[in-house]
Amino acid sequence: MRATIFRLSRSQSRLLADGSDAQLSPYSVLVPYPGLERPSSLADPQWEAVTRLCDRMARARSDRDWELAIGSAKELAEAIAKMVLDARGEPFGNGSDFPWLINAAHLALHRQPGEDLANDPPMRAMAGSAKKIVLAVGEIRGSHGTGHGRTRTPDVVAEHAEVTADAALLWARWALRRLDVIVDGRVTDIVRDLRDKTFYKRDLARRLAAADIPSLDAAEQHRLGVVVGQRAARATINVLDEGLVDPTVVTWPEPYRAGAFEGAFIDPDGYILSTGAVTRAAIALLRSLESDAEAVVQRVAERAHDADFAYGFGLEDRTSVADVLADGAGNFEGLIAAALKEIADRIRP
Repeated sequence: MRATIFRLSRSQSRLLADGSDAQLSPYSVLVPYPGLERPSSLADPQWEAVTRLCDRMARARSDRDWELAIGSAKELAEAIAKMVLDARGEPFGNGSDFPWLINAAHLALHRQPGEDLANDPPMRAMAGSAKKIVLAVGEIRGSHGTGHGRTRTPDVVAEHAEVTADAALLWARWALRRLDVIVDGRVTDIVRDLRDKTFYKRDLARRLAAADIPSLDAAEQHRLGVVVGQRAARATINVLDEGLVDPTVVTWPEPYRAGAFEGAFIDPDGYILSTGAVTRAAIALLRSLESDAEAVVQRVAERAHDADFAYGFGLEDRTSVADVLADGAGNFEGLIAAALKEIADRIRP
């Protein structure tokens, strides 16, 4: 869905900039701007706010109300900045000023990793230039736009309105294109969706990239790993491949890998559940742990000792998991090997 905004044709701009009251020529029409694309993650009330501001800006230009057009352009950029910060869960005050909001939102968007996002130096430079331009919108609104209870009308021409709208829309389009990636990477949303939504090929890979796992605190990394392991244990192949088996996983932070190992055996309700393939992947992650392996495997052994088996964890799967655990124990020594054997004995029919 698009929000369509209109701008003046050049002939209109010349006539109105001259202050002429002459009739516009038949060729002087409002020309549609490239519309704003609605991010799929934006709720209806938020998108309605965007379209309302776009409509207000279009009406102001149609009525030659340049001050209102400038004010609406500034409001549009400000509203989108607030939506970005809200999506990131970053607080902002009701009285936060325009430059702070733009800078904070731009920083969140600028650093956002994700598939299909360009973060090379030239792209960063262009995005930075768009930010500088939209910051100037606040200045123009201060000197030429609505919202200040002026005692005299400022000297505003059509070009003020057109350039201000261009600046606001340039940054707004860039911000809205990146908004879905921010939402994709929210750990709370990923955790929720891993509980019950379908994950198609590359879905999890895309969202984990957007989550920027190294930037999360250790507790969030661990939480994410646990839930990925639990979903993989339900025989969700795409989650297994992209969250446990992918060669890059062993380079991810240890709390994520430790959590994935734990989740590979203990489901969200505390029952034992796994598959042979998931167990092999979990043991590979255990081998990659440098400092926490012993504590992690002992924690799983303790939980498994008193846990019942999940519904559907049948004899064939239990045998397969126990065999993989017993074989894997041969690659370790001491307490780790003993704990793996203990888990295998608990699971074996």
